[in-house]
Amino acid sequence: MTYQQILSQLGGTEQIVKNIKSKFQQSDQLLKTIGTLGNFCREVNFLDHAVIYYNAVLQIDSNSLAAHNNLGLIYKSQGKINQAIEEFEKATKINPESVEALTNLGDSYLNVKRLNVAEEKLLTALKLEPKLKDAYLSLTSLYTSVGNLDKAIKLNENALKFIDDASIFNDLGSLYFSKGEESKAILNYKKAISLDSRYADSYINLGLVMESQNNTSEAIICFEKGLDLSPNNGAAMTALFYIYQDTCQWNKLADIRNKLTRHTEESFLGIHPIEETAFISVSSSDNPELNFKIATLWSKKIQERASLRGKKFIHDLGNLNKKNKIRKIQ
Repeated sequence: MTYQQILSQLGGTEQIVKNIKSKFQQSDQLLKTIGTLGNFCREVNFLDHAVIYYNAVLQIDSNSLAAHNNLGLIYKSQGKINQAIEEFEKATKINPESVEALTNLGDSYLNVKRLNVAEEKLLTALKLEPKLKDAYLSLTSLYTSVGNLDKAIKLNENALKFIDDASIFNDLGSLYFSKGEESKAILNYKKAISLDSRYADSYINLGLVMESQNNTSEAIICFEKGLDLSPNNGAAMTALFYIYQDTCQWNKLADIRNKLTRHTEESFLGIHPIEETAFISVSSSDNPELNFKIATLWSKKIQERASLRGKKFIHDLGNLNKKNKIRKIQ
């Protein structure tokens, strides 16, 4: 029986809460039971139900750090950033040294471009716990968004004193690549791969460096490996499309074109991030409606990048889902 079937039989989420309250006299047992239901619903993506359970917990104990933090995470995942910030602020007031709440709060402030506050919260979290990978990723995203690559590099070099993680090496590689220091970029991407041989983004980023050095054969190996590890990776498909086209590998080009077209169609349904460029679309598809959608989206992306400071732009660094893929934009 599914959760929805159980929910229907029991009269809905609010009725379940009432039934639980009637059965438990001790508040700690009551809080634990309702909180567990909230956690379960959050795990299986019944977010509206989870919100009801967490709010029920807060009606009993308004100082539940976990309920405030989990509510914040739900609101953040739904794009309700201001509501998320409100919950994370409440969590940090309950416990000013909660590194999880501080990191979530800093990342949320980063989402709304309140960069000074975001930096303060994230640095506070790292001072309390220097092994917080997510805090490093968010701070790296912050520093690169304002073009301060040197500060981002220093941050990640410092991170390696505390954690030996492939994503940190990957970010370092991409930061060095953005500065034109390709030998250091290659070294860090290879370190990332040595730590995690299935880290697709490092293969793809390494392919970008190989491509910039006109080492086409090595670039193809890297991109194909990355796509093999991450079959829905639009960045790898896009890179291979251009290379196969430039090197006249028509059989492979036809296959990658079909994959990319399918990927793009799914992207407009919200299944994947959209990676295809307007230029690929026009050259590979005779569907004017699809081409127009992609061209419009690409135009918006260019406008967004042009609004950033500096002349070089990178994206997807330390992003919300933490894929840590960086693409260099010429």
